[in-house]
Amino acid sequence: DEYATTYSYRFNYASPVKKVLGLGAHHAADINPALNTKIEPQNVWQHGIPKQGLKKVRDTMHGAFVNFAINGDPNGGLSRTWPVYTKDSQATFVIDKKNDVEYGPTPEHFKVWKDIKLYE
Repeated sequence: DEYATTYSYRFNYASPVKKVLGLGAHHAADINPALNTKIEPQNVWQHGIPKQGLKKVRDTMHGAFVNFAINGDPNGGLSRTWPVYTKDSQATFVIDKKNDVEYGPTPEHFKVWKDIKLYE
């Protein structure tokens, strides 16, 4: 079976306040950077984030999304190559102060889906 090329990412960038509390990036924290919106703190969780760091994350994420919308590939101008996600590699681009790629991250999360047949 042939499916469309897929790319997976995890947004890890979080404020120092959240990190001190032992928390990470919250749900939907990636929306403002992806949409290239202003980098001023929007809520209490974003206070203390250095603007330069957030700008770098925003530029990376927004650039990748624009590249994907235009070319079907998020690569181009990234600090490292964003590999294609496959069933075997489960390559996941990690967006943070320093971008990284993880293969097969959090396998326990993927086990939930193993018996679900979305397409037959």
